[in-house]
Amino acid sequence: MSAANPSTQVRESKVAFVVASGANVGSRLGRGLARAGSRVAVLEDAPAGESADAADGAGAVERYPTSLASRAEVQRIFDAAAGDLGSPQLVLVSALPSSLFVPTDSERLTANEWTSTVQGAAKITLYCLQAAHSHMVKSGGGTIVCVGPSFALVGAARLLGLSTVLEAQRALVKSAARQWGRHGIRAHWISVGVGANYPALQEVPLPNGPELGPPPPPLGRVPDFEQDVAGIAEFLASSAGRGLTGCSLVADGGDWMVP
Repeated sequence: MSAANPSTQVRESKVAFVVASGANVGSRLGRGLARAGSRVAVLEDAPAGESADAADGAGAVERYPTSLASRAEVQRIFDAAAGDLGSPQLVLVSALPSSLFVPTDSERLTANEWTSTVQGAAKITLYCLQAAHSHMVKSGGGTIVCVGPSFALVGAARLLGLSTVLEAQRALVKSAARQWGRHGIRAHWISVGVGANYPALQEVPLPNGPELGPPPPPLGRVPDFEQDVAGIAEFLASSAGRGLTGCSLVADGGDWMVP
């Protein structure tokens, strides 16, 4: 069989999966995608009730609680959501254990903590990429977008584990983009400004922007998941974004302007 031609296989996104592990961002991304016209499945391991607002104002959002603990479980929940809504054209992934948001001196990190949190989050991301591939390779392609805080691009004191897993996830995305482009599958990374997007980090000292002092972002605000990041992902999954893959986009209001 000849390889799929991305220029002819790209479709406007109508079914989107949002996978959220740890940091509770699935509700906001799901609402934003639904308001843009997609039918959305939010696959999350949040405790019962924590994301109960996922469907508020967005009747096209379906929730699928899951542990995301193994490749088999991730594949199962992807298959269940696809059975209800159809194969996804867009998959958004956020896999960030809550414990990584707690500032910790680097010399105090233990091997067990590293294995369970950093490696664990990287494995969940890999499982999600593999499950997305299993559906997209059969349906003519699609777009995978992973998201996380933007400070990992420059590093942050006492957030070694979180910075490491974010860059590991970004590398996974770029490697997937190189391998799966021939199937019409594109993959991207969106670095998101902290602002109100990650409440657990609001009191954590983070590196200032490249200017002296903590100036406001050039846009005057930090883009948010529901109003901004979901729209960027929709663009990447649309026919207008078909010429892009493996991109690292920074939605932080213009603080760092990297890479």
